Amino acid sequence: MKIVFATSHLTVYGGGGIFVQDYANELSNLGHDISVITQKINTGLYRFNEKVQIIEVGGYLPTNPLHWVQLGYIRKKHQKILKNINPDIVISQNFQSNYFCYSNEPDNAWTHIFYCHEPYRYFYDKVFYSHLPKLERISIWLLRLLFKHLDYKSVVHTDFLVCNSNFTKKRIKKHYDRDAIVFYPIQDMRDENEERINIRDKFNLPKEALIVFTMGLTHHLKGIPELIEIFDLIKRESFEVNLLIGGWLTRENRNIIQSLIEKSSLPRNKIIFTDFIKPNNLKSYYSQSTITIYTSILEAFGQIPIESIRCGTPVIAFKSGGPSETIINNKTGFLIENLNLEEFAAKLILLLNDSELRKKFSRNCLEYSEEKLKFGKAVSKFVDILKNLE
Repeated sequence: MKIVFATSHLTVYGGGGIFVQDYANELSNLGHDISVITQKINTGLYRFNEKVQIIEVGGYLPTNPLHWVQLGYIRKKHQKILKNINPDIVISQNFQSNYFCYSNEPDNAWTHIFYCHEPYRYFYDKVFYSHLPKLERISIWLLRLLFKHLDYKSVVHTDFLVCNSNFTKKRIKKHYDRDAIVFYPIQDMRDENEERINIRDKFNLPKEALIVFTMGLTHHLKGIPELIEIFDLIKRESFEVNLLIGGWLTRENRNIIQSLIEKSSLPRNKIIFTDFIKPNNLKSYYSQSTITIYTSILEAFGQIPIESIRCGTPVIAFKSGGPSETIINNKTGFLIENLNLEEFAAKLILLLNDSELRKKFSRNCLEYSEEKLKFGKAVSKFVDILKNLE
């Protein structure tokens, strides 16, 4: 099949971009003709094999107000490129790439599939945008006023929708009145890509140190205050435990975390910021940590719980959203009622105290991963979906 992946830009490392990278690469390895259309790519973050054709459209990115002025122009460039390629399938993901790729022209031969990681939060998620700073709320209100109809129109004209969880599927039905096929975007974590490191040596931690690992604190609903409060609760039990905060953080989020730490009773030397973790180091962080915790609220999917489970490390997360579909409660970790911090801390203390329970959960994680979370199996399922929709 001749397939085009379209995404707004690949300049920030995250789940949507990783999905495009991993599946474009693997589908090309399987003999499919793959192109990726994006406004801009950071080749230091995203690596595509030589078989994948990368087409950079250019133009201002969404953080620049001029981007929104240029939407129609960027769309015309996408349409021209698509007509030149004449693919069998176009896979867009989220607004604005769905707008750039939709077409109601009858002579277009390709099938347009919108892979929806979540309905555009700035348009549809009131909990999300109502908690933004005041100036951002004003600008987002203006964006909704001017551009929400374009997102809706794009989804209406999409041939098929695929999404990352049943949670997202329900939101698609609510906001777009469209049905969607659920496909969990399992990432490529195969051993041949791995570079092993010793995280205890790297951060000067004792060999037997207990490590609680977390990642993905990229915005205000990723549970930053909840994370610090939970850790404060377990530290009151006099645990010698270290909190490892992984991944890229905005300056604002780092400042929020540091401010919360200063207001708490937490010892600063027990909280470690790793900064950006290279993808081929991720397995070392997960597998050498004692427990992974995920405090995101109303998460559409959540790659972090799945990555941890695949490495044999149990996970504790809130029950709301996508993690409730991928964590097996009392088997691969614990699912906590939303914002019940005392219960979250109690389950974390239970696992920290009970090494035999951790070993049992770890075995369960690896068995579950082998059965349900293999990248190769996911790719085969994705190909079957594409063939059925073509």
